[in-house]
Amino acid sequence: MGRYPTNLPAHWTTFIGRQQEVKQVKDLLAANRLVTLTGVGGVGKTRLALKVAEDLRRGFADGVWLVNLTGLQEPGLVVQAITRALGLRDEVGRWDPLTLVDHLEGQQLLIVLDNCEHLLDACAQVVGTLLRGTYDVRILATSRQPLSVTGEHIVQVPPLSLPDRDGPPPPDQVARYDSVRLFTERAAQVQPGFAVDRDNCATVSDVCWQLEGIPLAIELAAVRLRVLSLGQLREGLRDRYRLLTAGWHDMPPRQRTLRALIDWSFQLCSASERTMWARVSVFRGGFDLDAAAAVCSGRGVPVEDVLDLVSSLIDKSVLLREEHRGWTRYRMLETLREYGAAVLAESGETDAVLRRHRDYYQQLAQQVSEAIFGPDQLTWFTRLRLDHANLRVAMESCLADPAQADTVLRVAAGLRSYWLVTGYLSEGRRWLDQALAVDTRPTRTRAMALWVDAWLALMQGDLDTARPLLKESEELARQLRDKVAGAWAAQLTGYAAMGAGELAEADSRYREALPLHRAAGDDLGILCTLDRMAVLAALTGNTAAGVPYCEEALALCEARGERFNRAVMLWVLSLLYWRQGDTPGARAAATDSIRLALPFDDPIALARAVEVLAWIAADEHPEQAATLLGALDRLWRSFGGALFLYLRRYHEACEARVHEALGPAGYRTAYERGVQLPDDRLLALVLGEEAPPAPAATEESAAVLTPREWQIAELITQGLSNKQIAARLVIAPRTAEGHVEHILTKLGFTSRAQIAAWAVGQQPVRQ
Repeated sequence: MGRYPTNLPAHWTTFIGRQQEVKQVKDLLAANRLVTLTGVGGVGKTRLALKVAEDLRRGFADGVWLVNLTGLQEPGLVVQAITRALGLRDEVGRWDPLTLVDHLEGQQLLIVLDNCEHLLDACAQVVGTLLRGTYDVRILATSRQPLSVTGEHIVQVPPLSLPDRDGPPPPDQVARYDSVRLFTERAAQVQPGFAVDRDNCATVSDVCWQLEGIPLAIELAAVRLRVLSLGQLREGLRDRYRLLTAGWHDMPPRQRTLRALIDWSFQLCSASERTMWARVSVFRGGFDLDAAAAVCSGRGVPVEDVLDLVSSLIDKSVLLREEHRGWTRYRMLETLREYGAAVLAESGETDAVLRRHRDYYQQLAQQVSEAIFGPDQLTWFTRLRLDHANLRVAMESCLADPAQADTVLRVAAGLRSYWLVTGYLSEGRRWLDQALAVDTRPTRTRAMALWVDAWLALMQGDLDTARPLLKESEELARQLRDKVAGAWAAQLTGYAAMGAGELAEADSRYREALPLHRAAGDDLGILCTLDRMAVLAALTGNTAAGVPYCEEALALCEARGERFNRAVMLWVLSLLYWRQGDTPGARAAATDSIRLALPFDDPIALARAVEVLAWIAADEHPEQAATLLGALDRLWRSFGGALFLYLRRYHEACEARVHEALGPAGYRTAYERGVQLPDDRLLALVLGEEAPPAPAATEESAAVLTPREWQIAELITQGLSNKQIAARLVIAPRTAEGHVEHILTKLGFTSRAQIAAWAVGQQPVRQ
């Protein structure tokens, strides 16, 4: 058998990617005796284990041995499976764990124990005995859940890396992603000459996204190119279980179709785990433990069992656990979620579980709307971002029942600050428009929904839609004697007038609204009116009157422990200072506004502050001003917003001055540079965070970062944001943020620009 005996199979296909995982598993096996690869079915645990085992053959004098447990059903035969793989005869009549230990004592070998999940207890017993009774036997196991043996080190095998779904890179770059490489290679096996090019790049990327980077699903899909075009394959994946039913005949039966693979995982679950799997399928984008308890408990699942069931589904690789800015969340791959949804439908429980889901997120939205104007607002904004998809499901569920349209009005209107801060203006308007069309009763809820809908329209520069909404809201408020709605309708009517250049009308309506807000004790209404009165003062040149409005508003923010609207008022101050000719004061207030708003990831806050900074730069730094104008064009378009109408004349004047200073060609070059400028580099530019010279490249400095941190540092050099890095590497956004923070700490830097400069300087060492 040779110097390094083995029974590892020969592979007829190349091993794609996984460099990080291969290194991680090798390092763990070098220092530990049991490593278990876990992950969802089809994610490539076996292939990774075989790659590692093949690479390590020369390190084990007595061999590397694969024990495939796929077809084994009797737990008592695990030891016999191992002895057969090792080529041992039944010399002692009956093998058991202790006799196996006696035989292997003193040998140096690696056992790859593949597909342990259906024989978990038996595998754990045998492995535990082997580890206790030998010194140089190491075990690499694959299982959908850990063996739970002392000394076990677990590696969660992730799906293959995916390109950015929103905007896939060009063909020469998209091939860097492991999912695309695998699909391309397997497609070429059934369609010779297949390659990714400019025409099919986006389609290939979308196919890999729909398959979630799961290697088995990608291979099953590639087989379908025997009879389908690439476009037909993409469309057919809308029903992935029906389409992915043909595979390679040398696969185990349960891996020849995607449905059979998931069936196998489902059968390994207990009855209560299956019920939990089905019920959590109603969540979108993940959920937390409180949501699981509220939505999934009842009828066979006691609330006190929810934590254990979530934990067991994590162990079985059905659920994934993630951390997002301090929130512990759980999610499942869409492939598993669709399977669970089908099971839930078969059980007849879908409507009941969706009602509990709807009720839970209605209550959450109500709780947020009452607490979001205060010291915990960042926490609540973060929570809403995480549960955005679940809020959509809840509102869709309500709209399906006309009697629930009033609920949509209350929820969508109550989330007005969320729509405004996150830039989801069009979505907020869509929910409100649909519900207003269904529920036309003259209620206080409708009066509120009308002025909120108008507010969102005004933020998009849509005066024609906003004004009729405000007129109806004001009339309804008067009819119902609703002072709060009346105050907001008056204030926003003034805002619409200001956008139309009707400044006297705006002033009149603001002065009408402010005492109404004060009488109602509506602090947010008071704040917004002061904000608009200060802006109006800037527009009319009465800047001295505007500053006291800002001061009162800032004091109100301070009293409420509020940060977001404080950032807004700093921007208004920057506008006032700029109009006074106080350029340093304007620049300081604008940059302070950006810094304060950064944690909220608010595109509108960034855009309006950059506007003022572009105007400031127009005279002394026209090239930078043109770059900022290009970045602003991208920013406004990114969330469907529009430059505030009352500021358009300043924007156009800035464009004219810069265009004259640079000339058409120079202006276009600098402008296009800004259009391509990622947010993090835009921030570095406007906040004055210049990158220092990169340190000399040395092996010591290059070794500071882990392989994963190096990967992220290199992506930072490409200008990717944390969110884009997370999507590129198929990790949680919070995980990407944590890696960036670690890199900054290790290198003693304070900005991403510094990381980029340093990483570029280290390239010769890395090569």
